[in-house]
Amino acid sequence: LGILSNSDGFHGFVRHCHHSSTSRGWALHVSSRAGVLPPTVWIKDAGEDFVDEDENLEDGEVCLKSVKAFASPVLVEDDEPRFLSAGALVQRPLVGESIRLVCDAWTADAILDEGGPNLQLQGACLVLDELLLFHLEQQQADPIGALQTFVVQCGSIEKESSCASNMAAKSRGFRPLQDLLRESSVYTKSTYFGGSLDGMVLDIEKARGAYGRLIEMDCPNHGTISKILQLLPDDDLVQRFTIKRFSAK
Repeated sequence: LGILSNSDGFHGFVRHCHHSSTSRGWALHVSSRAGVLPPTVWIKDAGEDFVDEDENLEDGEVCLKSVKAFASPVLVEDDEPRFLSAGALVQRPLVGESIRLVCDAWTADAILDEGGPNLQLQGACLVLDELLLFHLEQQQADPIGALQTFVVQCGSIEKESSCASNMAAKSRGFRPLQDLLRESSVYTKSTYFGGSLDGMVLDIEKARGAYGRLIEMDCPNHGTISKILQLLPDDDLVQRFTIKRFSAK
């Protein structure tokens, strides 16, 4: 596999995702030697050329949003930011009897020479939060449907190319869709009719706890986290749409 670089388009990014816990926290281990800057992490739109509709998307797929995360240079004299991770929210085509348009949040990591896992994780979290907030805002009229139709495709925690993205998803309360389809939850196979059941979706209880703790910690993207919490469905709504499932004894 090649390294995901800032110049990669969506084709390389998706190939990276396709082949390619607990949070380690937000603390950054920064050298104190002269000339070294404490890191700043930010996200920005990936640009219109990141996703090419003709070459990179399957028939009926639509890219709704794509972002990249960067960190400030290690040394004062450097002017090139470090590319950390990227993500794209891709809407699946409407298939068969499906009544909702499912979106996959594809995320992947760059491979850093310097910075360490905490910096990489911070970038991956910012990417995931941005895509989730965008989706929740677009689906405000149907908060349960918003949860059901946001599926994270983040690769394996065992791979350097996807470890931070996978950890970011888990730290935010995402769990494998197939697990939640076997438990009492708001998720049902009919939502994904004819489509893949791979990926991770939000466990609402875990998500409330995770995002609530971030608010208390005064996290870097406090405004985004606050908006996500406001847009998550309340307990009464979740209970109303929860499908009770019981394991066979």
